[in-house]
Amino acid sequence: MPSTFTRLFRYAKGVGADAKENYTTEVLRAAIETDARPLRDALKAGVRIDVASTSVVSVETQFAIATAGIVDMVLSFVDADLRRTVWIEVKVDAGESGDQLANYARFISSLPEGHRPTLIVLGPKLLRDGVPLLKWQVVRDAIVRSGTASPYWLDLKTYLEEIRMADNYDEPVTGVEAQALGPARNLVGKLARILTPFALEADAVWRGAGWPPTESKVVDTLLQKFEEKGTLTIANDAGRHAGLSAGLYHDPATGDAWLGLWIWMNPRKVAERRALLDMAPPLSALGDEWHRDEAEWELLGAYRRLVEISTHAEGTSWLRAKLVQLRDAGLLDLVARD
Repeated sequence: MPSTFTRLFRYAKGVGADAKENYTTEVLRAAIETDARPLRDALKAGVRIDVASTSVVSVETQFAIATAGIVDMVLSFVDADLRRTVWIEVKVDAGESGDQLANYARFISSLPEGHRPTLIVLGPKLLRDGVPLLKWQVVRDAIVRSGTASPYWLDLKTYLEEIRMADNYDEPVTGVEAQALGPARNLVGKLARILTPFALEADAVWRGAGWPPTESKVVDTLLQKFEEKGTLTIANDAGRHAGLSAGLYHDPATGDAWLGLWIWMNPRKVAERRALLDMAPPLSALGDEWHRDEAEWELLGAYRRLVEISTHAEGTSWLRAKLVQLRDAGLLDLVARD
């Protein structure tokens, strides 16, 4: 299940890198306002800004400076008579815009020495020498170490992992992970044996399939999708906003793997999603294995618990039958027109 913040962003009207950065900035602000500890810990660990735990924190976003630009976030730490200000330029999927960092630095240098804020970048990589970088990974790790119970911070941690700004790869390897290499290789190989004949047969059912035609190419695609999205799937090339995927879905609640075939569609394509769902037969007519989710990319799909499939041929046949159901309902034509 995606984080609440990911689900909210999917329905945001803005698109593109700027919209994502602004959204992420506001998410961070909400988290800081519930509990400042993870932010304090991250600043200390990542850019050596140490502030007292008793400091009162105020946070402003999209702070306009007439001669410098708009600062993504301004933090103020106040403890007794001491005030410390940090300007944060937030970066997610984009680099520096023009000379914004140089403009900020120039403005800061014009201020009296005792009133100069500290300028940092919060993002995945260093953008300019002389401007310290606080990595999202450090923020994610600080959330874990702080033991915060704030649902904002906990959801932000998941959100950062989902948008690939952070991960848990710095944590110690668990016993389960250490023993997973052999089973993982077997899983990929066995799944490829199920998917390859299905991919070859799919063109006879739906010319828009376009799935890899050989087992080696199926394996390559599975590994690519695993690296990109953490899934073991093959997807057709019907369009940028919609398509058809087949492969394994992981249930994070139970740890089970489910073989599935599903239509995916960008949640922002509201009219197109509604048209497809209006055309789809009721789930009762499709069968118990079919599910629909009006909030997720995986709009309509059929899933079956992998360990309940006794042979590869059974898995292949099951996928083909589900593809035929989608074709007979006319839903594949809608996907192909995306």
